[in-house]
Amino acid sequence: MMCDIVYVILHFLTIKDTVEAVDSIIKKSGNENYRIVIVDNGSGNGTGEKLSEMYKESERIKVLLSDSNLGFARGNNIGIKFAVNEYNPKFVVAMNNDIIMQQDNFYELIIEEYENSHFAVLGPKVITADGREDSSPVRNASIEKHSIMKTCKMERFLYIVDYLHLFWVLQLLNWFVKKVKKNGKKGETDPYFLERHENVVLHGCFLIFGKDYFSVYDGLDESTFLYHEEEILYLKTSRRGLKLVYNPKLMIYHKEDSASGAMIPNSRNMRMFKLKHCMNSNRELIRIEKEMS
Repeated sequence: MMCDIVYVILHFLTIKDTVEAVDSIIKKSGNENYRIVIVDNGSGNGTGEKLSEMYKESERIKVLLSDSNLGFARGNNIGIKFAVNEYNPKFVVAMNNDIIMQQDNFYELIIEEYENSHFAVLGPKVITADGREDSSPVRNASIEKHSIMKTCKMERFLYIVDYLHLFWVLQLLNWFVKKVKKNGKKGETDPYFLERHENVVLHGCFLIFGKDYFSVYDGLDESTFLYHEEEILYLKTSRRGLKLVYNPKLMIYHKEDSASGAMIPNSRNMRMFKLKHCMNSNRELIRIEKEMS
């Protein structure tokens, strides 16, 4: 069986978000030849089973259950590999479950971009809950050895500060710096994010993979559990001569951190969780940068 596009939704804990994401795809697919693959990434709260029951009669929606939380890349790869093997699609979208589709002509815009660039990976403009439009491309991303090492040291420093319950000092300093600088006008979007760009680091919440990508890789790099997947994807894609494209004509709404916030509601615990996995991922990023050089 072959279809045009498969949407892979990585579900974890928050079923309301996942259902809203599915509904938005159904309403805004812009193409009737699509499929949706939901991967329950070891939620453990029964929501995966509920989704499986909810969509068991649907010909378009498939729910896959993982016994444990495999992290971002491996969790997505369950759905990506299933999508490629089962449906042989032209495009595979890997998306967070807290994404809302907004455009009726979304698929049409993907086709337009592919005919223009033959992209391996395509990313849309990401509009966040607070109205920002500067999440993607990821500017100042650490993709060179020296910048990766610098980021690693900073994350280690922040982890120690938070471990010592001194994060409030950094928050105070940050507030003071913003107060003094008074940078930019609120509500304005940097023109950079309104322009199309090639070979940039794309936000991992919504990635559109073309056949060019699958001619080289069968999914995402699985060496990390969470965080810095975008930089790894950039290194492994661009240095193999494959093209990453950001096109602001494509737009999605991202609620941000819905699943991780549900899993670790305490703000300090959330920061510690993120920093721990960021440091682990950075070590893998350093290794991959060296291998791809």
